[in-house]
Amino acid sequence: CFGIGFRRQDPMGDYILDFYCHDAGLDIEIDGRVHGHRQSHDRRRDEWLGARGVEVLRIPAWKISRDVHAVVGLIAHTVERRMESLHPGKFAEKKAAWLAKRAEKKMK
Repeated sequence: CFGIGFRRQDPMGDYILDFYCHDAGLDIEIDGRVHGHRQSHDRRRDEWLGARGVEVLRIPAWKISRDVHAVVGLIAHTVERRMESLHPGKFAEKKAAWLAKRAEKKMK
């Protein structure tokens, strides 16, 4: 999204992050059925990450299969919000370049 990269299964401290975007300080966690039994662990983990400036976005696995477009929109919105707050000028330039490149591809 906007040319921003994610790393899959990225270690941080004692934890493995499902999808981590360093530039946005964002961890996307895909929660399956097992997570219902791990709420206290997830809460400690989220607090630990939050103390280090990482926002955790939890997405239930069922939601992805039911409405992937809404999930992608949520992720894009969250990345944009984080990037604008962490890197306002840099992100605006990166977003404009990405949008221009995307428009150019559509015209071909």
